[in-house]
Amino acid sequence: MNPKLRPFAYFLLSILFLFLLTKPYNWFCNFSKRCPQIYISELLPSREGKINIQAEVEVRNYRRDIEFEALDPLEFNTVSGRTIIVKYRIKNISEKFIKFRPKFYAESNNAKRFDLLEFVRSYECLCFKDIKLKANQEVVVQSILKFDPYMESYMEEIFEGSNVMDVKFGYILR
Repeated sequence: MNPKLRPFAYFLLSILFLFLLTKPYNWFCNFSKRCPQIYISELLPSREGKINIQAEVEVRNYRRDIEFEALDPLEFNTVSGRTIIVKYRIKNISEKFIKFRPKFYAESNNAKRFDLLEFVRSYECLCFKDIKLKANQEVVVQSILKFDPYMESYMEEIFEGSNVMDVKFGYILR
């Protein structure tokens, strides 16, 4: 091999090696629940859209044995395509082991005719797996998502000329 190309080849091989290791690492993290998973798509730069989003995070808890609340942020302004991280506190207030899976929802005041979930990309969602809590156990978990910047192509149909979207999203617990 050409000596000038050797460092470049080593660099490409190391990137490929790290890329191939992310899958077993994510399996380990999912199994042990001791480390955050790595999402390659989250590390790559993505296109930000032009739609302004005024969002409110809420939790609809219909269970009496669980305290479930959004911690940070509760309200924020963002644009489509930007990654959003929301933290939630969940506490089992019963004296028994419980297992549940929250359901994610998203709704908009000015886009009632469309299912907004089509435009939400979740990277880490509480709805992907069952949450198991021992008696009186409390955990803080996070949800990572973003609104698809490609919804701009539907902008006139959805928002009737406006470029601001009012959104409420969060989880329903039954």
